[in-house]
Amino acid sequence: MKPFLQLKLILTGVLLTAHPLPAADSQAQIGAPVLGYVFDPAAKGIRPVLGTPGASIVGDPLDLGVAVAWSVISPRQDFAIVAGADDATVRIVALPPGNFDSQILTTAATISNRIIFSPGGESVGWYQADQAKLQVFTHLPHQPALAYEIDLTGVGGDLLSAAISDDGDLALMLTGGQDNPTLWLSYAGTVPAQLPAPAATATMSFRRSSQDAAMATRDGQVYLLQNLSTGPNFLVLAPADDRTSDPVAVQFSPDGQRVYVATRQGMVAGFGIRSEGATFISCGCKPSGLFPLHSRMLIRLNEISDGPLMLLDTANPEPRIWFVPAAIAAAASDRSVQ
Repeated sequence: MKPFLQLKLILTGVLLTAHPLPAADSQAQIGAPVLGYVFDPAAKGIRPVLGTPGASIVGDPLDLGVAVAWSVISPRQDFAIVAGADDATVRIVALPPGNFDSQILTTAATISNRIIFSPGGESVGWYQADQAKLQVFTHLPHQPALAYEIDLTGVGGDLLSAAISDDGDLALMLTGGQDNPTLWLSYAGTVPAQLPAPAATATMSFRRSSQDAAMATRDGQVYLLQNLSTGPNFLVLAPADDRTSDPVAVQFSPDGQRVYVATRQGMVAGFGIRSEGATFISCGCKPSGLFPLHSRMLIRLNEISDGPLMLLDTANPEPRIWFVPAAIAAAASDRSVQ
C-alpha cells in the first residue's frame, strides 16, 4: 500500500488545499514522501505523516485489514506491534514499503502494561504487571523469538520506566515510587540486580547497537551510563536544571554523540557527550516521548490529538521545531472543498 498526497501542500505554515482529482485521474495523484507513522486511537488505525519537514500533513489510516486497539511503532518505522480491537491478538505488521509478511506474536501475552522498544527496534520488552514479569523478544521483525522472561517479583513496586539494549542482553528497569525509585539491571534474563543510581531517576534509554545508556532525573540531571555489564560508571552530562526537570524521555542522536531530553514543560535539550555544547528549544507542546521517524534526525514529540503533531529536527547544530496540522483539521479541509 502506498499513501498518496492529494495535492496538499503546507507553505510557510499555512495549509493550502486543492480540489481532489477526479476518480478517472486517480493515477495522476502525486506520491508524497512518508516521514513516518503515528497511531491514532480515535481512528483505531495507523496514519502516515506525509510530505517534508515544514510541508507535511497527517494522512488517512492505513488499511491493515484489522481494527487496531493499540499499536507501538518500531523506531525504524518499518513495522508496528498491534493488538486487534476485535480479537486482541498481538501481531507484527509490516508498514509500507515492508517486504515481509505480517505475523501473530503467539508467545506474547495479549495484555501488556508497557512495551519498550530497543533503540534500533531489534528487541522489545513486554511488561505484564499482573504476572510481575518482563518478556524480552529479539530478532524483530522477521524472526521474533522470546529470548527470556525476567522475574520482577523481588523488585517491589510498579515498573516506572525501562530500557532494552538492541541485542536484548541488557534490561534496565526503574521501580518503586517516583520520589525514591530503584534502578535494576538484568543480564540475559538473570534475576535483577540493584544498581546505585542518582536520586529521583525518571527515564533512560540505550545507545543504538551498544550497551551504554543515558539517564535523566526529575531535577534535570543527565547522565551517561557506561560499562553496565562489567562495572557501571556514571558520567554527568548536565547538572540539575529547571529547563530539563520533569523529563518524559531521553534518547541518543543517530550517531550516538549527543543525548536529547524532552520534558513535561515542553522543553527539548541536547547535550554533547564529547563536547560541552548544549542546546535548548521549546516545542510549544506537552511531549509524550522522543519517537524517531524515517529520518532519525527527525523526532516526533507528541501523540496524535486535536492539536498539531510537533517534530524535532536535529539535522543542523541548532535544532528546530516543525508542526504537522492535526488529522481532524485535514479532514475538515476535505469537507470544506467538496
